[in-house]
Amino acid sequence: SDTAQISGVVTRGDTGQPLEGAMVRLVRWDGGLGRQFPPVRTDAEGRFRVGQLPPGDYAATFSADGFVSLEFGQRHPQMPAQRIELAAGQQYTSANITLPRTVAIEGHLVDEFGDPVPGLLVQVMRVQFVAGKHRLMPVGGSRGATSNDLGHFRLFNLPPGEYYLVALSGPFAGAEAAAGFSL
Repeated sequence: SDTAQISGVVTRGDTGQPLEGAMVRLVRWDGGLGRQFPPVRTDAEGRFRVGQLPPGDYAATFSADGFVSLEFGQRHPQMPAQRIELAAGQQYTSANITLPRTVAIEGHLVDEFGDPVPGLLVQVMRVQFVAGKHRLMPVGGSRGATSNDLGHFRLFNLPPGEYYLVALSGPFAGAEAAAGFSL
């Protein structure tokens, strides 16, 4: 048979144990076009297998609730991913990956008198090198959180890393805001 397969094991970054129920999505790239295959889930041993694949260049994405989604070859989201080049009939058995747990940041906003500050938008920022300079940029995919009536906020589903928090109010809280109040 000239159909190939991709298989591997998904493990938990916090314990090193197999990660049951992780979602594995494959996309076969041909030129600039991607053909997505039906996703599969890992078994109790963290194993998955996708068969009946035509030869080609594949990207694999791994995700699970409470874990950082990664592409094959990544250890964290900022790393470049690797493609799997499958030949006709090839059994690629080492599509293994470890997914780190997501983290959360929570806290309370208070004014200069120690009173809670409700309704402030809190965004997660990270230092990135953009346009030739180090800049504080919003973390992709994070919409931020608004402080509640007690001034409490919680940001979750973040990959482990170093972050800055920015609290925005009034005209600074809009989507086009570029400045705010540092916490």
